[in-house]
Order: sequence, then structure tokens, then C-alpha cells
Amino acid sequence: MKIFKLALISVVGLFIVITAMSLLLPSTVIISRAINVNQPFNVVYPLVSNVHQWSKWMDLYDSSNVKTSGITSGKGAYISLGDLRIEIFDTTNHSISANWQTGDNKPLPGKIEVIANDTSAPVTVQWQFTQTVKWYPWQKFATIVSDQALGPTMEKSLDNLKKLAESE
Repeated sequence: MKIFKLALISVVGLFIVITAMSLLLPSTVIISRAINVNQPFNVVYPLVSNVHQWSKWMDLYDSSNVKTSGITSGKGAYISLGDLRIEIFDTTNHSISANWQTGDNKPLPGKIEVIANDTSAPVTVQWQFTQTVKWYPWQKFATIVSDQALGPTMEKSLDNLKKLAESE
């Protein structure tokens, strides 16, 4: 019985320590990548704002299982890549905000912004995801690996976008 009590106290104590450590981690994490493109805004923005253009530069794109909305850009436009659904919920003159959702998981808000000083080249394309989690330790520690999970795909896609835009 003493061993069982000791094991129970150890597990509870370890959970409290891990929970206390996780409280030091932020509840909101922003994963961001950016690239400079040597083309003017009017060349780059249509490639980003139109979901039908994403097939040309997005690394996740697999044409064998794609469904798109009748709307190609703006609020309500969407693209489904297998289990992943990306739906645009807001646009401005320089940015596109979309929810990225797989299955029944909570949507992950993402934003692609084309930053230009004027109509001349170069422009900066910034892509970011904002991940908000609860206080649960497993969710907080999972945000640590989010950057390594999403970052390489974002970088490859932005490189593809740069090559595509600069070839036009």
C-alpha cells in the first residue's frame, strides 16, 4: 500500500510540476515566414488572392483530390485538398485571412499579406498562422513543435511563389 501511495503522490506531483512549467509558455503562438519578391504588387497579389492560383505555388497542393468553390477570391472562397479545407474569411487590399482546418479539428487561422511601399518592386510576402491553445500542458508543449511542423512547408511554398512571380 505504501508503494501505491508513493506512486500516486509522485504522479500527482509530476503533473503539478509539468502544469506549472507549461503555464510559463504563451497561450498564443504566431508561426511566421516572409520572403521578398522582385516583382511589383500587381503581379504578386493575384497569385496569392486567387485560390485557383495556389496550385502553381503551394507546396501542399495535390491536384488529384482538389475541390474549389465557384468563387475564386474574397470572402467565402475555399479550396479543399483532401482532408484539409482552406476557407477565406476576410480580405483587404493587401491581405488574405483564411481558416485552415483538417477533419473535426479546430480551425487554424492563417494570413498572407503582401507588403509593398508603392507599386514598384520588391514586395514582401508574409505568411503567418496564429495558434491559440488552452492552459492544458499537452497543448502548450505541442505549440513548441508547431514551428518545425509548419515552417518548412511555408518556406517551400513561399520559394515557389517567388520563382513563379519572378518568372512572369
